[in-house]
Amino acid sequence: MTRMKNTCLSAAAFARMATAVTATVMMVSTMFWGCASTATTSATTSATTPEVAETADAWRPAMPVAADQIEPLGFMAGTWVMEQRGGAVIEEHWMAPAGNGMLGSFRRILGNGVIPFYEFTQIVATEGEVRLRQIHVHGTFDTDPRRKDPMVLRLEKVEGTMASFVPLEDAAASNAGSLARVTYARVGDTLTVRVEERPRAAAEGEAPREPQVIELPMRRVGI
Repeated sequence: MTRMKNTCLSAAAFARMATAVTATVMMVSTMFWGCASTATTSATTSATTPEVAETADAWRPAMPVAADQIEPLGFMAGTWVMEQRGGAVIEEHWMAPAGNGMLGSFRRILGNGVIPFYEFTQIVATEGEVRLRQIHVHGTFDTDPRRKDPMVLRLEKVEGTMASFVPLEDAAASNAGSLARVTYARVGDTLTVRVEERPRAAAEGEAPREPQVIELPMRRVGI
């Protein structure tokens, strides 16, 4: 009986505490939103009601204007996907330019749902030029020992909806390996990433090998 009494008292105390917390939440909602009674309804319907979505957009703060060097790269902004053999999908997302930079993320999802690696890329106006910095991590989010330092490229040129990046003159600082150039080119709702390898000297007794070129045409699926 004593144990049951203590349990009832604890339940009653918990109920009083929950009531007090609920009242506090409603008071805060009233202070910030002006209508506590509709806070839950708004949160539930914001994803499906256009009027509520427009209200949410109205609360979004004005973003800093993109730097002059970064603004031309706005054509890359959005979510881009490409289907591959075996049910694999690659996905790349770029935030819109704001301030002195923009941020991108990349993942490859295999047909069995496994993500073998991620890449995170920053494009920033710094030191009088625009640079691209990229880090590569395994699906476990562990750093690849071969790529523990970021790869650093510089903006080579921008022409309309095409931008190319090349390694720094200091190969060690660039950490780009055999990479020669990365180009982003958009036509309509397709963004193609072209990765070019620089020529390598053939090993003794081997025939010269043509530099490898990879093209990934991705279609836009969202902002």
